[in-house]
Amino acid sequence: MLKNELPKAQHALRTIEETLTIKARSLLSTDLRRATELAGLVSTMKVLSGSLHNTVFFASKDRNDDNAWITVAMAVIGSGALKEGLMAFTAILREKEDTQDIDCTVLRDVSASIHEITKDIADPLQEITA
Repeated sequence: MLKNELPKAQHALRTIEETLTIKARSLLSTDLRRATELAGLVSTMKVLSGSLHNTVFFASKDRNDDNAWITVAMAVIGSGALKEGLMAFTAILREKEDTQDIDCTVLRDVSASIHEITKDIADPLQEITA
């Protein structure tokens, strides 16, 4: 599921990057502070995109090798953090008036798909705080 869903998020992030870059450039002469904030969002998005790429790579390993199963398992477990990152990013975009119109439907859908495969994995942070 990961190797099918995560590329959708990668494509959506590329589209969002283009939109944010255009918005940032348009604000350079009128609102440098906001242009810088938007550029920061592009930077955050690049980190998410890199994590997506790595997770797709690990999830696509050849399962004939015993070590590959460990790598795939790590990709599944790590995708839970990816889900949180995608949701946090979409929340940030919804906060500001000039980014509320950016379509994050694919990111939310991919996050929901990730949740379906990771919901039964224990969250070590919840266990520590409990």
